[in-house]
Parts: sequence; structure tokens; C-alpha cells
Amino acid sequence: MTGWQKGGKTETMLPFMAAGADFVADEWTIVGGREPTLSGVSGVARLWDWHLRQFPQYWPLIRPRARARLRLWRLYRRLYGLAPGLDRLPGRPGRGLRRLSMDGGTDWQGVDQIDPAALFGDRVRRGHVSLDRVFLPVVGQEDRIEILPVAGAEVAKRMVSSLAFERAALTTAYLQFRFAFPDRTSPLIETAREREERVLGRTLADVPAFELRHPYPVALQDLYEAAAPYC
Repeated sequence: MTGWQKGGKTETMLPFMAAGADFVADEWTIVGGREPTLSGVSGVARLWDWHLRQFPQYWPLIRPRARARLRLWRLYRRLYGLAPGLDRLPGRPGRGLRRLSMDGGTDWQGVDQIDPAALFGDRVRRGHVSLDRVFLPVVGQEDRIEILPVAGAEVAKRMVSSLAFERAALTTAYLQFRFAFPDRTSPLIETAREREERVLGRTLADVPAFELRHPYPVALQDLYEAAAPYC
């Protein structure tokens, strides 16, 4: 699974894991090689409370402090729903309270950097694994899940822009550096987009790829049932 931030990558991964898949990565993943391969370099970046409500088997596996924080948020959400007129408060305080009551409204409602072995036990793969399917989850306009075949080369071009967005902070810092030191350059940073487009284009050229359009919010099990027949 690959795609833009908050496009549904983790949401697609979780039901596959619940169905018995092996974990490779949830965040940064190395793609390439003579034969298309993947290598994971990170743990589970974040689980949201609404993920855990749909897959309660993972709830007892997260840290006790995180569970206590999420219980407190669930209590707040219930109280917010019971308080008459609270959702109509004007101004910044009202907006803040409404945002806090929404799923994914603040980082406080998630659990960061989880060791995948804590969630998935011995189903964590180390080293290289083959790359034989690509799913590109995106939030669609329709209130249904659609699977659309797409060329691997198109996925590669779209992901180059996603990667550029991911390193926007680095790019900004580099431009500030170039302003201070105009004669000093980093060929690696300046050619990153071209290198990524070349590597991803070559790697994904012959790999079957599918755009996974889904509404938000979405039942995670529905994502699995839509994508599994294409694996």
C-alpha cells in the first residue's frame, strides 16, 4: 500500500494483519532491487482510537498509559454529546472542543510508534520481501469502495510528488542553507525527485497496481474484503 498522507494505508494494512498477513512496514519502506522488493525500516507509526474500536484485539497490546489517555478521551466524547448546546459554542473555544470530540481531530487521540512485534508477534518480516501487488488507497467522492486497475508507472509518478511533500521541511531548510551559503550544494537533495522517479518507474513498471477508492470514515473490514480478491 502506498499513497498520500491519511489516504488509508494503515487502514488497509490493519485488516490484512487481522486476517493473518505478515508485517513488513507501516511508514518508511525501501523499494527497489533487480527484482521488485520491499524492506521495512519502521514500526507502526500510529494507531487511532477508531482503529482500535474496529479491531479491539489490539487494545490490550498497546501501552497502559496510552489506554488510559484514550479512555479519558472516550469519556470526554460521551460527555460532549450529552451536554446541550456545547456543539454550538462560537469562536476558537467552541471550535477546539468540537475538534477534540471528532475521531482523528487531534494527535492526542492516537498512539504513536508502536513496536510491531507487540501487536503482531512473530508475524514481523525482516529483510527483503517480494513486491507483486500495489494498492494506492485514496479517499473518493462516492459513498462506496471501488477497485480500479492503474498502471504501475502512474503510481510511480504520483508517489514522487508524495515523497516530495513528505520532505518539504527538509527542502525548506535546504533553501535557507543555500541562501546563507550559495556556493554549497547537495546533489543528493537537488536530484532526489529525478532519482526517485527513475527507481520507482523501473520498479513498478510491470507490477499489477490498483487504486483503492474509499469513503471516509470507512469500515476497515470492508477495505480488506474489497482488496483481498486482487491479491
